Amino acid sequence: MANNETPMNAKSNKWAIVIDPPKEKPTREYLEGLMSTLLSYFKNDFIATIIHDKDKENGKPKTIHLHAFIEIGEKQTKRAFLDTLTELLSCNEDQISLRATNSDFLIVQYLIHKNDKDKTQYPSNLVFTNNLTELAKRLNTEYVKPKSDLDRLLEANTLTELADKEGIDFAKKYMYLHEKIMQESKRDYNSLSQQLENCKQLVREFDNATRLIVERYLDLKMLPNDEDMERLIQVVKLKAIYFPDL
Repeated sequence: MANNETPMNAKSNKWAIVIDPPKEKPTREYLEGLMSTLLSYFKNDFIATIIHDKDKENGKPKTIHLHAFIEIGEKQTKRAFLDTLTELLSCNEDQISLRATNSDFLIVQYLIHKNDKDKTQYPSNLVFTNNLTELAKRLNTEYVKPKSDLDRLLEANTLTELADKEGIDFAKKYMYLHEKIMQESKRDYNSLSQQLENCKQLVREFDNATRLIVERYLDLKMLPNDEDMERLIQVVKLKAIYFPDL
């Protein structure tokens, strides 16, 4: 695949990427592996990526391929960023098309062919990302629930019933339940048993939410971010010490 649209010495922090599988591995499994690696490696940046498996050219099916948009913190030359990708993904350079862009909204919208109605239309829920809010902003869709819904979410008696609804930010569940558990553990009670019983119910609720959240991460082939992991570890420790029967 040609890499001549952007000079190798050009610098950018926003990159449009297309990756073709090698001829001997033109499979979805291969591209899903690359996608998982990209999402994990660029978890502290912004990345949105999708596999196109229904594209056509002159009426004939195109080979399955991966599209991605990545916005990194510091500008890099195309040469440096291309080297990073080829080493990270164990790809040949001719598999990767890399282009610097300032049109991040248009590039992200191209992931689903939003503005190209003559091309296959891909649903937005096929786009994998590490930041649903940023993705929704660039797609300009209702992919993520608006912030006003957060109040309703936090007022609910339980968060687990909402865990499988599209657009919910799972980190907010961690944050909310974690804060409740920590606050509950510091409150003054007439008896220790009352305090433990309240904490126990919260830990049970957190445990249920955690199971759904972990399943979601597995579906996305991603690891929890550092904040999620830290909260998870704290509550797992609390559960192991005080509530081993849960």
